[in-house]
Amino acid sequence: MSRILEPTSKEELLVDVPSRDDLSSLLDLAFGLAPGSHFLSDFPVWDLDLSVPDVRIFGNFEFGRLRAACGIRLVNLRVGFRGDQAHFSLKVAVLGAVCSHPEWRRKGLASELISEAVQWARGQGAAAVFLWGSTEEFYRRLGFQPCGRQLRVPLASLLRAAPAGDCSLSKIQQGLTPEVFNLLLHRSDGIAMGSADWNWFASHRNVRWYYLERAGRVTAYAALGRGIDLEGHVHEWGGSPSDLLALFDAILKEHPQTILLGPADRRFPLRMEGQGTEEFLCMAKVLDPDLILRSLSGTPGMGSSVHCERIGEVWKFSDPEGSIDVEEFDLPQFLFGKPEEALGQPLVRQRPLVGLIQLWFWGLDAA
Repeated sequence: MSRILEPTSKEELLVDVPSRDDLSSLLDLAFGLAPGSHFLSDFPVWDLDLSVPDVRIFGNFEFGRLRAACGIRLVNLRVGFRGDQAHFSLKVAVLGAVCSHPEWRRKGLASELISEAVQWARGQGAAAVFLWGSTEEFYRRLGFQPCGRQLRVPLASLLRAAPAGDCSLSKIQQGLTPEVFNLLLHRSDGIAMGSADWNWFASHRNVRWYYLERAGRVTAYAALGRGIDLEGHVHEWGGSPSDLLALFDAILKEHPQTILLGPADRRFPLRMEGQGTEEFLCMAKVLDPDLILRSLSGTPGMGSSVHCERIGEVWKFSDPEGSIDVEEFDLPQFLFGKPEEALGQPLVRQRPLVGLIQLWFWGLDAA
């Protein structure tokens, strides 16, 4: 339910929900988009008209005029283990559509809305909040830290080292179809989606979908571009390895400068490690590591012997092999970073959970 606060002065603080048109106009202005371009065309997950599941928009008004806004979305994230095929589901929140009107920037309005949104997510049982943004220092002040890894690899260099794909008895087509979406629903990692997600997923106006059909069945798919931040990038891909290679080859012939975006430690369908540019995946704020351990406990051999508790300003993780104290701002790297990078010091692999969890979001997950 939306919470409406009665105005106590000329300001109405944390009044939700703004209208769709007001939100769209503020986002376009705040992100400096050219006339005719719209933020919600690239990020329709925040479009109020699409009724995306578990999305909430927070707004700050003055005399009915929207001054700042942010959105937050509850999702189930499929998370894997490094060096293992096992996955588990984790309830988290994704923050996005953060904006302030230029006339009211640097007044703490967006920070206040983000804090309210994070508290709401905490109350809904989210274990962590994730976001993507260029103002890293701003989000660090709010308790978010970079974590996870991704690679940007020129598709041309990747294909030079790979066997040619087989397009025989197949047909490469374009467009997002129910068959392609069904493959997305069953991928092993990224945000878990359902049929209710079709509307916003199909509303990305600047994404070009490609798929390979063999004997009347979709066997591989890929998505190119998004507009604001993923132009020239293939950011969703999956299916049969050989058919995916054929699909990549077709995309490359049409778009020679294409970059492939993918997990830093994924070997399927191509070996990406050691190529391209490796960078942080996102920023995160862990709300309750104990919720992560509870999710892990349902996976055989994982998490059942690890315990954590908050002691003052630190979290103590322990298992039969020992224990380690982790400060709250170090939790994202401790849980989702590489073992040698967690906490900025060398740590042996057997210490509880260090670098165990492989964090990944696909491009359209990253709102």
